Amino acid sequence: MTEPAHDITPTPEGRLITELLDTPPRLSRAAASAEAKSAGLRHGMSETRWKQISTGIRIFRGQSYPEPPGPAATVAAMVYFAGRRLYPAAELARQLAAVDRADAAAELVALETSLSRRQADRLGSRFRHDTDSELQSKSL
Repeated sequence: MTEPAHDITPTPEGRLITELLDTPPRLSRAAASAEAKSAGLRHGMSETRWKQISTGIRIFRGQSYPEPPGPAATVAAMVYFAGRRLYPAAELARQLAAVDRADAAAELVALETSLSRRQADRLGSRFRHDTDSELQSKSL
């Protein structure tokens, strides 16, 4: 059985996520928690899982244990949602690579590309809808 850890430190990517949430314009604790919860839910992750990855601690039956590094896609989404108000995705990916998470940096670039495509598709469908509506009103 694994002994509980007494001196647990966050992983480098956990520290990065926390720093991004604490960077000015600093979010209040409530806003940072809401941002984390919202981002986690959008990625299909609970607030508890977000905390485990960002703090490096997993609590089980009242004991604290070290949390292994999160999966690359999960860490990438966390960094993206924590830092998108501050930096472009390329800078966030560079910061991830700097903390030895090149795998998560690649996932972040893929995530940003995917989100950009979906946003472009949504804008395109809105534009088509607006144009179609405009054409229909002129033909009446």
